[in-house]
Amino acid sequence: MVEKPKGFGYRLFMASGARALGVVIVGGNGFLGSHLARSLRKRARVAVTYAKHPVPLEGVLSLPMDVRDVAGVRKLLFAIKPEVVVYLGGPEDSAWVDANPKLADKVFTAGAGDVLHSAEIISARFLYVSNTSIFDGTKGNYLESDTISPMTLLGKLKASGETLVRGRSNRATVLRLSPLVGSSHPWRPSLFDRIRIALETGAKIELRDDEYYSWASVSSAVATIEAIIERAPGNSLYHYGGLTRLTPLEIGRIFARKMGYDDKSIEAFLVPKKRIIQKGMIHLPEGEKFDFSLNCTAIIRALDTIAYPIEQTIESEFRF
Repeated sequence: MVEKPKGFGYRLFMASGARALGVVIVGGNGFLGSHLARSLRKRARVAVTYAKHPVPLEGVLSLPMDVRDVAGVRKLLFAIKPEVVVYLGGPEDSAWVDANPKLADKVFTAGAGDVLHSAEIISARFLYVSNTSIFDGTKGNYLESDTISPMTLLGKLKASGETLVRGRSNRATVLRLSPLVGSSHPWRPSLFDRIRIALETGAKIELRDDEYYSWASVSSAVATIEAIIERAPGNSLYHYGGLTRLTPLEIGRIFARKMGYDDKSIEAFLVPKKRIIQKGMIHLPEGEKFDFSLNCTAIIRALDTIAYPIEQTIESEFRF
């Protein structure tokens, strides 16, 4: 048997004849989850859960699961007995969250706690994947030690999920990811799928130009999660993003040029001059932009992960 490393859990590659690592990806039919499942299936027993639409993946077990059904969650995890549970539940879409606040609260917060509880009973490690919405965007280059201050409901629910997970378990890990570059599947198209469809059909597409992000490829995010599964200590908090800080409009135009399209069809999203002022809303001086970029120095040093500039990210993800 290959020696188990100290920390998060187990090596992905087990000795000949040994039981392969078991991984359950909650919400594994989405953008990141489907990419992660395809990579892990080469060397692990992988099961993905879905709420509505299963995504058939060869070598991957696809199972329906509603995180609101506590008994069903427990039954599924007890039957599979994975060593690792990766929680990707819920679409990270502010519009969906605002339209479905009660369901979103269950998915991002309470549901994560219920899955964590069942994972703890079977001694499975737990990884909660979060995003940059837990920050207010007034600083940028955020470190893991920076104070969180979410301004959207999505951010508040993600922050609550992080707090719940880290408060209940000294073995759980939280990974905050920057927005990802890559293609998904028809039921859950990525931003870049939508951009490419618009470019191919000649339709106009509007992207925000008032928010910076440190974009990363979905493939590098998958490699980072695999590194966490293999080498990270429990009760860890990490940031991961790319090396280039860009607005959605800027990266959309770079993507268009790399794909050989005229980027003039990509326009700036016009923020209405009259907006409803919400309590606690932050207003930056005229001309300044919010900055949600992440500093990923800690995870690079700890786990030997790699961050890439955006041009290399696009070229590698879309195979130029």
